[in-house]
Amino acid sequence: MWIISSKTMIFRGWLASLLLMAGVVLLQPQAVAAESGELKKILSSRPGDKGANSATRQALIADGRERAHFCAYCHGDDGNSKLPLVPNLAGQNPFYLFEQIERFADGRRKDYIMTPLAQHFSTENKIALSIYYANMKPRPRTADAKLALTG
Repeated sequence: MWIISSKTMIFRGWLASLLLMAGVVLLQPQAVAAESGELKKILSSRPGDKGANSATRQALIADGRERAHFCAYCHGDDGNSKLPLVPNLAGQNPFYLFEQIERFADGRRKDYIMTPLAQHFSTENKIALSIYYANMKPRPRTADAKLALTG
């Protein structure tokens, strides 16, 4: 008869989890590495950069345009806000946009509309939205002269 302590059971459970995670990583190491490198390159390139218009980038922009349909109600079709308290997303740094979506998704930032939306985005959705809005042109805005005087 084998006697197994609770510490042994915990260790075996931890070991089984570790082996399962290692198996998942070992099954697709090249895909994960290639994807992260390619995505970093895409996120870091700007519209005027050499090679910035790769097929992957163009596909992400098209996907982002599709995903941004709901976002357009507040942020505008082209990332230029329709509402005074909603930020413009057009022309923003894609890393910044991606990070903010991540913060809404994991609860570091909270907003009654953005938080639940971001929680349903996949990583690919977040990247596509970030690339799409980064490639939109910001429009100049006019300020209320009286408000501008007050600072």
